[in-house]
Amino acid sequence: MTDGEEHLPTSAQALNDWRTAERALAGAIVGREAAEIMAEAAALAEKAAKKTASAAHAALEAATEAEETARLTAEAAHRATLAAQGELTKRQDAEVAASEAEDEARQAYKAAEDRARSR
Repeated sequence: MTDGEEHLPTSAQALNDWRTAERALAGAIVGREAAEIMAEAAALAEKAAKKTASAAHAALEAATEAEETARLTAEAAHRATLAAQGELTKRQDAEVAASEAEDEARQAYKAAEDRARSR
C-alpha cells in the first residue's frame, strides 16, 4: 500500500458516507420545503393583514361619516323640537285668548238676555 491508498475509503465506508450524505440531503430538502411553506403562509398572513387594515380604515371612515350624519340629524331634531315648542306656546296662548273671548261673549249674551227679560 502506498501512502495515497491509505486515505482512500473502503467500499463499505464509502457506502456508509454516501448513505449519511443522502440522509443529510433528505433532511435539507425537508427543511427547505418547510421553509417554503412557512414563507407562503407568511406572505398570505401579510396580505390578509393589509386587507384587514384597509377594511378597518374603510370602517373608520364610514363610522366617522355616520357620526357626522348622526350629529347633523340630532341638530336638526333639536331645531325641530325648539320650533315645535314655540308653536305649542303660540297655540296655547291662542287657546287661552279664544277661551277668554268665548267667556266674554257668553257673559255678554247672558247680560243681553237679562236686559231683554227685564223690559
